[in-house]
Amino acid sequence: MKFANTQVPRNPSRGLTRRELNRGFLAFAATTVSSDCFAELPRRILKYKVTHSIYGSIGDYSNSIDRQNEDTIVRTQVRLVVEILGIVLHRETAERTERWRGERLIAFHGVTTVNGEASVLVGEARPDGFAITSQHGVVMAPEDVRPSNPWSSGFLNADTMMLSDSGKVERVRISQAKSVSVAINNVNIQAREYDISADPSYRVWLDASDIPVMFLVNDDSGVVTFTLIEQG
Repeated sequence: MKFANTQVPRNPSRGLTRRELNRGFLAFAATTVSSDCFAELPRRILKYKVTHSIYGSIGDYSNSIDRQNEDTIVRTQVRLVVEILGIVLHRETAERTERWRGERLIAFHGVTTVNGEASVLVGEARPDGFAITSQHGVVMAPEDVRPSNPWSSGFLNADTMMLSDSGKVERVRISQAKSVSVAINNVNIQAREYDISADPSYRVWLDASDIPVMFLVNDDSGVVTFTLIEQG
């Protein structure tokens, strides 16, 4: 997802601008996903800790995936606070819901609140594509657009991403898999690593069950990393 709204400056003393906060935070991952690896489960919850290369631990992020007949419902919660010496530089929360029918996103609703200012994003499938409504108006995206929220391996098929906080639509490219070892909860596991070409760039690691165990956004602000800490 666009790492939702937090691009943080390398010089903490100069403070954070709204533009910096909005550029890189949850944009992550060029995509959302296929529900294949969750097909046998009525519900799956993935919880991540969020850290920044300058500010350390800044919050948490979770996806709850539910099967409802032929639909898959994904609910995302975001809780982020960036502070220095007890002074809050950035506070962000988000509540988002995606409804999928097969491999197609048919509805989206999200409320993102940054430093007390809320913005609403609504999307719906139409015969000619996917309509995205924000405070800036209505934008039509291709019918196979995917929100910037990693909840399974479906992002591997994505070439168009909708940023989950702003509704911006952009093209993405995903690299071939690289086999690597990553540390998750102090345990090294084998994973497949993918680089995602976007602005900014992203990286995601999938385990043998195609679950995203870690992902990050990397740009001029530093590196923001999401690491899986709990699943159920």
